[in-house]
Amino acid sequence: MTRKRSSTVYDDVHRSLEARCKHWLIPLTNEIFREQYTGREEVVLGRNERLGRGLMREIKKRITDSYFTIQADGLTECYHFENQSTPDKGILKRILEYDAMIAVETCVESGNDVDVVVPKAAVIYLRSNEHTPDKMRVRVKIPSGYAVYDVEVIKIKDYTINDIFGKNLFFLIPFHIFVYENSFLEYDENEEALDKLQMIYEDIIERLENLVRERVINEHEFQYVIEMSLKVVEKIAENYENILKGLGDIMGGKVLESRVFQVYNEGIERGIERGIERGIERGIEQGTLSAYISMVRKGLISLMVAAKEVGMTEDEFEAHMES
Repeated sequence: MTRKRSSTVYDDVHRSLEARCKHWLIPLTNEIFREQYTGREEVVLGRNERLGRGLMREIKKRITDSYFTIQADGLTECYHFENQSTPDKGILKRILEYDAMIAVETCVESGNDVDVVVPKAAVIYLRSNEHTPDKMRVRVKIPSGYAVYDVEVIKIKDYTINDIFGKNLFFLIPFHIFVYENSFLEYDENEEALDKLQMIYEDIIERLENLVRERVINEHEFQYVIEMSLKVVEKIAENYENILKGLGDIMGGKVLESRVFQVYNEGIERGIERGIERGIERGIEQGTLSAYISMVRKGLISLMVAAKEVGMTEDEFEAHMES
């Protein structure tokens, strides 16, 4: 059964990571803008939705992928990121539009003067080729000349697993699958090739587990980055059944492992409280199924993975969701 998926999955994943792991934006910002933040600074997420007027003066909602500030030593710096998964000649125009809205919204008036701050902008190219620029620039003509600012560019394909973990760029992990997209047909049709892709993701998970043990990241961050990676895989590889199953088995199992353990404990506690001999077992079974249903509804795991873990067909599982 094919389930409908949002065309904005990649943007949703980006914003979700910001909300749950916003301090991961600091090493990413250091990488993109060559900043020197220590990681102890405060990250404040800004509002992503704004209202503007289109060419026909109609009101349109504008949504940025990422707007935030980093506060350090009494200074505040503004940043604006956009994810780009497909070629778009209008990206600079959109960035200027978003930056202008942010600048007007955050400007400070003082007497007859107004101070306007344009955020530092960057594009994260999930897909790129020989025509993808290494840097872009916005030139705004003003009465006294030109105001010029750079729009930085990073490309997912330029970052290896060693780069990501060596620079603490954990924010990029869910999008790493784009590096292998051109070989999807081979992975899907060749079991040996698929094994190699699975080994890559087993390595990612092992590295993340080591970071949890070293207390570099916590268990919630570990679980969430795996969940978001699975969401991206389910979107980008939606037409490749073997890739979905192969990576779903690895990542889906890790996502469920910690959640199911928690549900088991809750089920046992409820069973003991009721004092019913089979209450523990029943509490586990019912609680686990409810947890899986909740995760599917929230888009955290796929129907395929959840059904497999509870020993049902996808149709049986969906019937429970609708009951």
